[in-house]
Amino acid sequence: MAGKIKICVILLAAVVLAGCSATTDPLRVYNRGVVEYNNGHYANAVGMFKLALESNREYSLPMIGLARCYLRFAKDSLGQGNKTAAIKNIEESIYWINQAIDADPGNAAASQTKTEILQLKRRIGG
Repeated sequence: MAGKIKICVILLAAVVLAGCSATTDPLRVYNRGVVEYNNGHYANAVGMFKLALESNREYSLPMIGLARCYLRFAKDSLGQGNKTAAIKNIEESIYWINQAIDADPGNAAASQTKTEILQLKRRIGG
């Protein structure tokens, strides 16, 4: 339950950061997500990427961003010795990267990200 509340708060913050407009530019929101990701604020990046997807469900870049965030969460969980959380995050990452590949089959970044995800999954043994 606490996780769902956290996601709701993050999505609300993303709406505020995006300017609270009814017609949000998905590229602008995606780019804000990239900035959050690059600054190590992965939970904020998740909110921005999901907000970008609300505006355009077929936009593969936020899907790749989500996959990368959950990959980061999996690595962090593994580093903390929490294999169960790492596996859960890897599965979420796989979900998003598969969505991205379905939306844009020729995207090289999606293919590279999937390779990274599967390498970590094999390492974890999940």
